Amino acid sequence: MDKTINQKAWFLVLPVFLVVAFSAILPLMTVVNYSMQDTFGNNQFFLERRRLVQGTARSHHRSRRTLFFRVAVAQSVSSRP
Repeated sequence: MDKTINQKAWFLVLPVFLVVAFSAILPLMTVVNYSMQDTFGNNQFFLERRRLVQGTARSHHRSRRTLFFRVAVAQSVSSRP
């Protein structure tokens, strides 16, 4: 007995995939937005780009912490079997 191949179910999966992808982009945009800003009480945001370029001690500490975290994540991902 031969089976007929029917691929029409993928048309139901595609809209779900698009909704999930859209709902994943919104939090990502928020993370990128807040990574460029810093808050100092009363939720008053100041752009941090100028301080990052000037190279204050706080920005150096932040850069080292970010680099350490990236290396730790890369090592944990690469050490998986």
